[in-house]
Amino acid sequence: MNRADSGATQVFLSYAREDLDTAQALAAALHADGHRVWWDRRLGGGMDFAAEIERQLAAARVAVVLWSEASVQSGFVRDESTRARDAGKLLPVRIGEVALPLGFGTLHTLDLIDWDGDADDEACQALRAEVRQQVANTPRPVTAHDTPRATPLRRRWQMPAALVVSAALIAGSAWWWFNDDGTAQAHFERGLTAHFDTEPNLEVARNAYLAALRERADFAPAHFYLAHVYALLQLPADALTHFKAALAQADQLDPAQRSDAQKQLQTVTALLTAPEPPAVTRGAAAAPAGSERPPPPPTALPSAGAAPPPLVVPGPTTLVRAAPNEAQQQVAQTQASALLGRDRQAQVAAATTLALNTTLAADALPDVLRATLETLRTQPDSAAAREAVAQSLRLLQSASPSLLREFGRAAQRIADAGKNFGGTSAAAAADVQTRLASARAQKPIAFVQIGDERQRTLAQGVVARFSAMGYGAPGIENVGLARMPARTEVRTQGASDPALARWMAQHLGKLTQAEVAVRALRQAQPKTDTYEIWFDKDLCITPARTVPACSGG
Repeated sequence: MNRADSGATQVFLSYAREDLDTAQALAAALHADGHRVWWDRRLGGGMDFAAEIERQLAAARVAVVLWSEASVQSGFVRDESTRARDAGKLLPVRIGEVALPLGFGTLHTLDLIDWDGDADDEACQALRAEVRQQVANTPRPVTAHDTPRATPLRRRWQMPAALVVSAALIAGSAWWWFNDDGTAQAHFERGLTAHFDTEPNLEVARNAYLAALRERADFAPAHFYLAHVYALLQLPADALTHFKAALAQADQLDPAQRSDAQKQLQTVTALLTAPEPPAVTRGAAAAPAGSERPPPPPTALPSAGAAPPPLVVPGPTTLVRAAPNEAQQQVAQTQASALLGRDRQAQVAAATTLALNTTLAADALPDVLRATLETLRTQPDSAAAREAVAQSLRLLQSASPSLLREFGRAAQRIADAGKNFGGTSAAAAADVQTRLASARAQKPIAFVQIGDERQRTLAQGVVARFSAMGYGAPGIENVGLARMPARTEVRTQGASDPALARWMAQHLGKLTQAEVAVRALRQAQPKTDTYEIWFDKDLCITPARTVPACSGG
């Protein structure tokens, strides 16, 4: 630890009084690592409680908040967490199975659920490593006791040699635009280092970009890369704000950055503003517990350059999946190659594109996993392997349960590698393993809507077929013809596996003797793969749209 920092708060600990024992154990573990930890047990008699907390929070390099059933209800904890988040120093940790407050649920959050206070516990070690990294990478906050120093007109690079080359390629001529502002530039460089490390740390990158923008609000490159980070953190509204801010100072961006920002802005705008019907939210929206069938064997991953194999696996107890068409597959392969390629600008664009397009991300996942496994086989301890594992883990963290089941073996191998690599990959790997275990007990859900009782026989046949194949089918709902679409649709909620939706559309097309549309409900966030079947308003109603399946044929 730097002697100059010996009297400065490095870690601020926010918790609810009911979690005192956990807070005390964590404070002891962090103190043993050499950190100066402040928590409200350090308040002395006669201190102004609120003023001292505010002072210590401002002085800290990282603020660890412990989320539990008690703390999510605590106004003090939520206020401290909001201030820490806005200051770019928040490190959220769950110590209970709770839904996080609005504004925090999409942030990367570590888990200490059921932690017994053992400082050597794997989850605690991951947290300690994260704290060490954030403390090391965060400049000490300036206080009233600091002596101002002149900022040099041009400052020397403080980045690893490999990242200097990458960063120069990324930022182009705009990189040197702000060298007259050493503080903003220093924060920006720290953000790029975390963003483009072989094991990226998006929270550190986000906090550093925010710090740069507090120093200089019109710093367009910081807005640009912060927008990409927000997209990866599944915060599209924040991404929209910063893409707009970056383009408002477009002369500071190079041509590739401007083009990418404009494309991503269009994508985010459409995502947030495109009209879509509300998702079905019936009480049975979660997969039924118990009596789940074991997952089917994972589909083999395609070899490089090969045409995608059909994902249809016959069998009454196996989920049937359908591959995308050739054009869609080509787009997915292109994005997968860019994500794992050496062109940093293309990598940034691909990561954000896949984060904002869940269908494309699902279709690109097999290629990303295949390439990552090949890199682990040929270069197991290389920087390329670490980077590929980090990218794969990020995709797996947002993959649906169906996808995790389908590619479970590959996902487990990559998670094992991530745990061995340590750092942020270890935390992501632990999250993926938790998701894999949960996915094995989840069924996809298929809701069926009809507009008239004359469609019920057809709907009952669909429900029986899907139930026999392993879907949860909560029932049939008559919503009236006024709500039915002009043609039959399969509506996919959120990040649900698009390969299942494509098969549903093919199956329903045969039954209804008409093309079936697949429509994504982007705003929905189901806990398992969830789909809605909506028959066209004329099906089984008019003579022209009466097919054998309407009468059970």
